[in-house]
Amino acid sequence: MRWGCPPSFGHAAAFKAHFGWIDRFLPGPKENNAACYFNRAEFTDDTSMALCLADALLEREGKIDPDLIGRNILDWALRFDAFNKNVLGPTSKIALNAIRDGKPVAELENNGVTNGAAMRVSPLGCLLPARDVDSFIDDVALASSPTHKSDLAVAGAVVIAWAISRAIDGESWSAIVDSLPSIARHAQQKRITTFSASLAARLEIALKIVRNADGTESPANSFTRSLAQVPALLSPFRAPLRWLNWHKPTRIAAPSCALTLAATQTPSALWRRRFAARCMALTLSILH
Repeated sequence: MRWGCPPSFGHAAAFKAHFGWIDRFLPGPKENNAACYFNRAEFTDDTSMALCLADALLEREGKIDPDLIGRNILDWALRFDAFNKNVLGPTSKIALNAIRDGKPVAELENNGVTNGAAMRVSPLGCLLPARDVDSFIDDVALASSPTHKSDLAVAGAVVIAWAISRAIDGESWSAIVDSLPSIARHAQQKRITTFSASLAARLEIALKIVRNADGTESPANSFTRSLAQVPALLSPFRAPLRWLNWHKPTRIAAPSCALTLAATQTPSALWRRRFAARCMALTLSILH
């Protein structure tokens, strides 16, 4: 769920003129060929894919099964008719077509740098402890692999999941955000697959922009590249800044609420109870 869905995929000035200041849920305008499929307060493909990941984790008792994750996302895409609607990113569309053709995830290249892994990664942040950085990166990379395997896409997902996990553990936001550039740098450099700019440097720039922001709003465009969207998502937490063309951080709250319900409806197990508790902690921390 995101307040920013109606003004997605377009120029900030045009959408500001059309919507004015957005302070409530709105239906997607018919002129927007992506948001037009969503009603007021209806969660989008980001949350749907996060739930696909959560369902796979629940079915495999907390183990990461890339092929099951891929099948879950493909099943959702077919039910939603996502291939004929403008809701799939280019990297995900290519990967899901290959999965539909029967190719195992291990054989897919998936070297795109878009944000599909980062936007659905919240279940892993709820599940994984942020202690061993290398193990954390490996787990996020494995869960991202059905659609995204590039250094930049994985690094973006790692940063989001790491921030969620540390927040659930009660670490202060200032401490979390100070650690993220180094986490991003390590994740991006662990397995270099592209000639991409530094996500860590972009994070530092984005946070600096927020610290120096004048007033309650500032324009920013992020589009769908992990290099732009991950810093844009994290930065508004640091100061009372509202991005005119960016999805609000409440996008994480919807999957966390849904994940809590999913986890508590399954047979009792220690890891499920921990998963549900961490999902609830995330929900409360965001909505507080």
